[in-house]
Amino acid sequence: MALLSPWFLLGLLAVAGPLVAHLRRLNVQKRVAFSAVDLLEARPPRSARRSWEDVALLAARIAVLGLLSLAFARPYLPVATGGAGAAGELRRLVVLLDTSASMRRGKTFEEARGLAIERVARAEAPTALELRTFDRSVRTVLPFAQWQRTPEAERGTLFKGAITAIEPGWSVARLDEALRALAEQHNAEAAGGYTEVMVVSDFQEGSSLTGLQGYEWPQRFGVTLCKVGPQQQPAGVTLRWLPPDLDTAPSDAPCRVQVVASADFQAETVKLLVEGSRPSAVSFPVVAGKSKVASFPQEAVHARVRAEGFDDIAAATWVARVPQRRALVAVAVANADASGKRLQFWDHRSRKFVGSISPNASGKPPAEDKTASAYFVRSALGALGEARVESADAATLPPGRDAEVALWVVCSKTDPALEERIRNSVEGGATALVLLAGEADAPSLSALSGIPIGAKEKALESFVVLGAIAREHPLFAPFQAPQFSDFTAIRFWKYRALELPGESGAQVLARFEGGDPALVEVRRGEGRVLAWASDWRPADGQWVLSSRCVPFLAACVELAGGGRRQLLTGTPGESFPLPPGSTGVRNDGGGLVPVSGGAVVLDQPGVYPIEPGGGIVVVNIAPEEASAASLPEGKLEALGVPVNKQAVSEKPGASGLVSAEALALGELESRQGAWRFVLAAVLGLLVVETLWAARITQKRKGIA
Repeated sequence: MALLSPWFLLGLLAVAGPLVAHLRRLNVQKRVAFSAVDLLEARPPRSARRSWEDVALLAARIAVLGLLSLAFARPYLPVATGGAGAAGELRRLVVLLDTSASMRRGKTFEEARGLAIERVARAEAPTALELRTFDRSVRTVLPFAQWQRTPEAERGTLFKGAITAIEPGWSVARLDEALRALAEQHNAEAAGGYTEVMVVSDFQEGSSLTGLQGYEWPQRFGVTLCKVGPQQQPAGVTLRWLPPDLDTAPSDAPCRVQVVASADFQAETVKLLVEGSRPSAVSFPVVAGKSKVASFPQEAVHARVRAEGFDDIAAATWVARVPQRRALVAVAVANADASGKRLQFWDHRSRKFVGSISPNASGKPPAEDKTASAYFVRSALGALGEARVESADAATLPPGRDAEVALWVVCSKTDPALEERIRNSVEGGATALVLLAGEADAPSLSALSGIPIGAKEKALESFVVLGAIAREHPLFAPFQAPQFSDFTAIRFWKYRALELPGESGAQVLARFEGGDPALVEVRRGEGRVLAWASDWRPADGQWVLSSRCVPFLAACVELAGGGRRQLLTGTPGESFPLPPGSTGVRNDGGGLVPVSGGAVVLDQPGVYPIEPGGGIVVVNIAPEEASAASLPEGKLEALGVPVNKQAVSEKPGASGLVSAEALALGELESRQGAWRFVLAAVLGLLVVETLWAARITQKRKGIA
């Protein structure tokens, strides 16, 4: 048997306590002098039984103290195969360097470089060494193979050159993913060797650790923690931009910045500097340990706001103002039938035409008709807000404004003059949404789209729902979330079966469950025509009364190039999906960051305009990186990480790394857990000693 911490055996000196207590019982504490026995030797009365019980009780108490000292000394049984330092065994050292945003504070990263170089220089020469960095992801800077190919005399220079070239980034720290990746690599490549991971980090409290809970760590794998940076959070302020709600906030809404003062902040005000094309400054009152929101006008499209007198990364934030444009939507309603027929309505329950109204003198249904599709279209446009869209009647819209129209909504058959205006506008880049109210609307749809499209009334015995949907299309982008992606509850009582010519270029975006097209897109010139095979009125189906109608119409406005410009916010290293048709974003230098797979990855904080379209991407450091507070001591050990406490050091002047053999012995002792059995023996002896002492005391009181 061997001991991992033999100095705890000094606790055996505590056995002197029971010995002294028992020796004092041999002498009578209070003596009474009698002349008759003055010349006799003083000796207390004893019996053989009492002497045996006292010696056994003394032995039990000494054994308790001895076993307790042995448990703290952490005994273990050495294995015959030897430790991690056995000759010819692979010993790997992985230097894991934190490059997250919090490492940019002061000289934290310079200290981290120096500590890593010093520790590697003083460590026992490993068989293989690897240098990795981590933030949002793990990257290999110096692989094992390159280290092993380098002559031993040049390895120190190689490591120093590799780590000197590293610079910290702006992303978040995911320590859990980094350690798990190294543990999996150890299982795959270590082949029975020992792997030590030396983590050099500020161990900021925002580091992700959720992936460490319940993880089963491999054997012969240890972690050494090397902390750098300030020991406590310095006094200062943290700024965080609060983006506006583009659905409700106007374009000239004031800039709102959350200001959080540290608990030991002394000043009563902080001066916010707005750095941009129109610099300005504003003083704002703060309270130590409290959070307040500063609101001030923002004249520039984008700017950087920082707190004067503070150089911390959290004392600055990027803000943006997204200029909006109001989309013009023209609604074309049905003209009067040349025969002057009355307009009839379909009852889906009885599947009959019931009721009718007469057209008015202008040829349009009465304005109070709340069953027509135009009424529901205007209601949906009103729900988008006047700041977002301008709704106009196509019949009364001056022809000179046709170029301003982003979206035409054709609710029924139109007259030839208006039809020609819509067709010319579509060829110039506008979008037309055609709602088919009957078979008679097919010629108008064919004229607008430029291809012959037939339409036949579909006789249904009950109802149908939407089946296949092109969810990747921008029109269905608002319905990507699981709670909005289900269309099967929307019933259609009747629709028109569209007949598309072969190789027409028409794209079916949605189908009814029987396979008939429900929504068709046809490109014409610079614009497009969207054909909806049903009318937007309750008599045709539940679509116009569903929660999907307004978001769909908003998507049509966005697809037509109108409505609100997009505002995307996130943190460095994230992937930002751009609107369809975007070529990329512009960085501070004016260069274009191209789109890849419909998205861009931005590694630096800043404001990036989207090209084309005028949207904006705002990137700021993650809130979890803003705090300078460190993880609680023992947090990683509590999560089960195999941390070698003997190798933990907070400053470069502390002792160097222990050998890999010592790490392996610590792991062996922890796995055997002999101290648990020793503590169990201690508890058992304490129970026996307590009962025995009570029994002896009761007997002696009875004798007395």
